[in-house]
Amino acid sequence: MRFGNLRSRLIFSILLGLAVVVGLLAYGNFAGVAGELKDFRWSYVPIILGLTLFNYALRFAKWDYYLRLTGLARVPRWDSLLIFFSGLSMTITPGKIGEWLKSYFLRERYGAPVSRTAPIVVAERLTDGFGMILLSAGGLILIQRGWVVLVVAAILGSLLVTAFRYRPVVRGSIGLITRIPFARRHTRFIVEFYQSAFVLFSPRALTIGIAIGFVSWLGEGLAMYYVLRGLGAENGWELVIQGIFILSITTLAGAVFFVVPGGLGVAEGGITGLSQVLTGLSREAAAAGALLIRLCTLWFGVGLGVLALVVLLRRTGAVDVEQPAAMAESP
Repeated sequence: MRFGNLRSRLIFSILLGLAVVVGLLAYGNFAGVAGELKDFRWSYVPIILGLTLFNYALRFAKWDYYLRLTGLARVPRWDSLLIFFSGLSMTITPGKIGEWLKSYFLRERYGAPVSRTAPIVVAERLTDGFGMILLSAGGLILIQRGWVVLVVAAILGSLLVTAFRYRPVVRGSIGLITRIPFARRHTRFIVEFYQSAFVLFSPRALTIGIAIGFVSWLGEGLAMYYVLRGLGAENGWELVIQGIFILSITTLAGAVFFVVPGGLGVAEGGITGLSQVLTGLSREAAAAGALLIRLCTLWFGVGLGVLALVVLLRRTGAVDVEQPAAMAESP
């Protein structure tokens, strides 16, 4: 794997993230944002970080479930944990392509074909997306904003599931792709990719994945609630719903614009705007809130991911395990 390319993409994304921070500070007035941060209830930070870790813990459980579903039950939990968190270090790469790093490590350490493990990354993102759609839908009943993002995300997700589960579409797609001259030599990879995806998008696996996605991202939604509360927003159940809605719909919007690294700019702008419109926060407080929640979720995760990646890269020696068993289902 060309780590140099990933490193350059990561550096670009960090620079973009810094530009977004400067933009938020300028929008909210540097002195005003600093004042809001000074007055923030910092006693809430451990709760916010705990809810973020709750999200990561459940997402790891889903990752581990997918590994076993695709026949990789022999990957030790510690290695599985390190590989999962290493993917978080690349969350801010364009389109989250850096998360394919997980497939690379599974291949290098366990001989697992990328064609078999790459669909896991797709399934993770898709089920997270559906979970956030459900969380956002609850807020839309009260707030009645953001239907466009929700509908577009639901349509894209449904089309993807259909592409991997509807047998005529699968066979037609494989047949079409393998007729392309430069793709013909990758026929085996394409077929194995579809076989793995077919299992991961089965009704049972999809339901479990979406349920985990819903509960895990609910954690970060509650983290947003505590950020709003810490900034002085009026407390109550309505604020809880608003916090969950703001976090889920803006994260979803960042995912729809997948070419934007980690949703940078899209999510921060959405959080700032919605915090003002829905909760009545000042522009200074809203900008401070966007900075806080992204620091305690996105950038906290990137930091943990970098640590996991360093540990993983320093570990020496290959681990030999049996090749994954054949799929229980196939298209």
